[in-house]
Amino acid sequence: MLHLKNISLNTEKINRGPLLSSPYILHTGTLRKLTITLPPWSELASKSIELSAEGLTLDLKPNKKFAENFKESMKEEQENIIIEQMEEPG
Repeated sequence: MLHLKNISLNTEKINRGPLLSSPYILHTGTLRKLTITLPPWSELASKSIELSAEGLTLDLKPNKKFAENFKESMKEEQENIIIEQMEEPG
């Protein structure tokens, strides 16, 4: 059994993926305790490995890039609506 304590999450790696297009990104993150239970080496290929996590703390902050993109998208959408309204007959 392996016990790891006070693990800091790598925000650079986590924020590289899907979080880049979300309204929030990970500012800080910690895991208080991670327990890894391994079977005997002779049974490693046929038995499961058990992971148990305790005390996950995530601090999310607004994603400025998302906010900027969202504002730009909304502006374009509003412009399209105005153009469509102007093109409508009568």
